[in-house]
Amino acid sequence: MPIERNFIEENLMLLSDCDNSEDFVAIGIVVNRNGNGSHSGLIICLEEQFYFFHYTGTDVLIDVLNESDGMPTNLYIKKLTIFESSQVTYVKAFCEILQDEAQPQYGWVFTDSFYNGDGTYYSEEGLPDITTCVGFCINVIRGILYNNEAYISIEDWDDSSFSEYQHDFMDMITQQLARLEEIDPERLAEITQNTFKRIMPTELTSSGFFEDLPIRKNSIDPVNPIVVDVILGRHIAS
Repeated sequence: MPIERNFIEENLMLLSDCDNSEDFVAIGIVVNRNGNGSHSGLIICLEEQFYFFHYTGTDVLIDVLNESDGMPTNLYIKKLTIFESSQVTYVKAFCEILQDEAQPQYGWVFTDSFYNGDGTYYSEEGLPDITTCVGFCINVIRGILYNNEAYISIEDWDDSSFSEYQHDFMDMITQQLARLEEIDPERLAEITQNTFKRIMPTELTSSGFFEDLPIRKNSIDPVNPIVVDVILGRHIAS
């Protein structure tokens, strides 16, 4: 059954407009000045306090968000219904471990991977922890799920996911390939083959509207343009 636009509009909200009386975990998306999703993280609401857990590209951080300091006005959320409120305490504790232990390196590598409960990184292919803010969130969510069940079917994306953005990101792609060769020159081909791809922040946000796992790209595809349009429309209106 298709997800209606009004349902997306009702459940995609600014964090600053969100009630903090109930504990929850959500996908957060930061919107840039043009109204485009530019960064992803996880929002944790625990005991009426908001936290933003994310990978900046250099550091893994848990930012405490307070009204007294000014809540961000460009941070939208979609609550994850795959997690019960009773799990939020564990989720925050897991994220605190990752803040201390996880050491990802930035790059557009998406592989069959996740973080263990002790913060160690596991890759089915034995690849290094190279990821984006989106990939980091996917690995964290999978680490929380029972038996490390896949959250998103990442194999549905391939290097064609760069085609729409190739002009904007070509310099970054070239730089990342050069850096990957420095990290592991003998396995560069293996790292880039079928793992070098791009999953956008809005696509991760769109995944929050589904509960049946793993979430497939063909489910996200019709929702993503609506998410993009809703965010852009609110940005223009503000």
